[in-house]
Amino acid sequence: MKPIFFLLPLLLTSGGLATLSAQTIVGGLDPADTLQRHEILTDQGDRFLGRIFQLNEQTIHLRLPDGQELSLLRSRVKTIRVLDGEAPAEETAPMKQILVTTRGERFVGRVQRMENDTVYFLFQGTTLLRFPMAQVDYITKASEGKSPPLEMEDYPTHTEILLTPTGFGLEAGEWQYRNVMAFYNSVAYGMTDHFSLGAGILPIIGDGAFFLFSISSKLSTEISPSVHLGGGLNLWMATGDGTSVAVIPYAALSFGNETSFLNLSYGRILADEEGLNTLALGGMVRLSPNWQLYLDTNLLFYDDEEGFEDGVFMVMPGASWTKKQNRLNFGLWLGIQLGDAIGIPTATYLRRF
Repeated sequence: MKPIFFLLPLLLTSGGLATLSAQTIVGGLDPADTLQRHEILTDQGDRFLGRIFQLNEQTIHLRLPDGQELSLLRSRVKTIRVLDGEAPAEETAPMKQILVTTRGERFVGRVQRMENDTVYFLFQGTTLLRFPMAQVDYITKASEGKSPPLEMEDYPTHTEILLTPTGFGLEAGEWQYRNVMAFYNSVAYGMTDHFSLGAGILPIIGDGAFFLFSISSKLSTEISPSVHLGGGLNLWMATGDGTSVAVIPYAALSFGNETSFLNLSYGRILADEEGLNTLALGGMVRLSPNWQLYLDTNLLFYDDEEGFEDGVFMVMPGASWTKKQNRLNFGLWLGIQLGDAIGIPTATYLRRF
């Protein structure tokens, strides 16, 4: 054995400088020493702080201060530095960032690099996500650079504005509970990423009180990142002295993303021979990560020549507040018919599971 090989263990454990497999190692690196803390610099300019607990010819395994484990290729690592003493977790934790997409999705982690109109985002320490620049709304620091728990928060889509369906749907396995004005309660479930089923109940209080039951189905798809198409069938059944049924097929087209969009919708109420149509125009605009403004307008009109004169025009402006999987909407319902108008405050609550 050549004499130089006898020097490698000494260089690695003596606190001096060593070069191994193209890495520069500063200090006495000992993965078995649980008190050691290490700094790693990569050829991409990334900097990681934590403790190396295992290394081999190809891979370096680093445990971050928050407990996440990160595997790095040795060929990408330029420098390994052994830190003196045990650094506080707050100092060694790499800065976390929040990436918010144009769809309203929120990821907490760290930007690894940006190239070729793509953002490479390290999520949960080991998962590298790729986002086209066009789909990234903004990137900011999380908790002023301190390390919060790594998590991903979904921004609940608006499957309806207030009364009007949109082109957005539920994902597979996703539940939604919705309460409108305390009286109408409904649930919906995503059977697939493009199809959902739901049911609801509305008690009508007063003389001749009865119940309205609803069964809903919806198909939805994304034509492009900014065009979303939805359609379905709603069945309403009234119980009381007699039973009556109304069937409402509809289609909706939404332009934009889940947090800011313009919505067009048409439906036909099949309940009698006259034929009643509903045409809606509305949308939402985001003011901040938690607040949105919405407007829902709806025109009900018959098929005959005087259909518009006998129809009802509804205007429903309001605000929407979202926190994680909870959403609260409040606003005003204004109905106009033949010059008469009535206004009612509105409030809805939504919860995703």
